[in-house]
Amino acid sequence: MSDLFLSLHRCPNSGLLSCTITPTGISITSATRQRFQPNTKKFLCLRHGLCSGRGATTRLEGVTFRKHLNQADAARLIFINRNNTRINVVVNDSVSRIFTPESSDHIQQIVIKAPIHSIKVTLTHTQGFTGYGIVLEGRGGVSVDNYSIRGNSGMALFETNSFVNQQINRMRGYDLVVLQYGLNVMTAEVLSYNSYAKTLAHIIRYTQQCFRVPAFWS
Repeated sequence: MSDLFLSLHRCPNSGLLSCTITPTGISITSATRQRFQPNTKKFLCLRHGLCSGRGATTRLEGVTFRKHLNQADAARLIFINRNNTRINVVVNDSVSRIFTPESSDHIQQIVIKAPIHSIKVTLTHTQGFTGYGIVLEGRGGVSVDNYSIRGNSGMALFETNSFVNQQINRMRGYDLVVLQYGLNVMTAEVLSYNSYAKTLAHIIRYTQQCFRVPAFWS
C-alpha cells in the first residue's frame, strides 16, 4: 500500500494518504507507525469498526523510510457516537483538545487542519462508540482509503453495514472503488471454484450498492 501512496505522490498536486480502522486495529499499513496504549484488549472489533473500552488509546506517527509519509496537512476521525464519548486528541505530542460530539446513530467526523507528524487519540465514556477510521490527508490531489479486511476470501464484505458504508461514501465523496481480493480460498484439493465465483459476483454487486461511485474496478 505504501508503494501505491508513493506512486500517487509522483502525480502533480497529489495528496497524502488515508489510514482506516481494520479488524485488527487502526492503520495496518506501512505508511504510518502505529501504537496502542495501554493495551489492545481495550479495543473490540465489531464487523470492521472498533468498539473501545474505557481509556483506549491509539497513536499514529508518520514514517521517514518513504517520501511524503512523514507529515499530513489534516486528520479526520470517522465514528459513530451513540452516547456521550469524550475524545481527547493530541497532535505532535504537544497540542491537546477534548471533543464532545453530539449523540447520534449516524456517521460523524472531526476534522483537524494542521501540520501533523503524529496524532494520539484517547477515548473516555466509550459506551455506544464505534470508530471507523483515522484519515491523514494532504491539501489536495489524490487520497486513498484502505478498507483492509484480512485473513478471509472476501465473504466478510457481506457482513459490513451497508448503511454505514453509504454514509461514509457520501462523506468522503469517492470517485473510484478498487475491489482487490486475495487467493485465501484456494487449496490443492479443490479443483472447481464455480461456487466461489458466483458468490464473488454477489459481493461485487453488494459493494457497488454500498459505494455508488463514477468508477468501480474489481
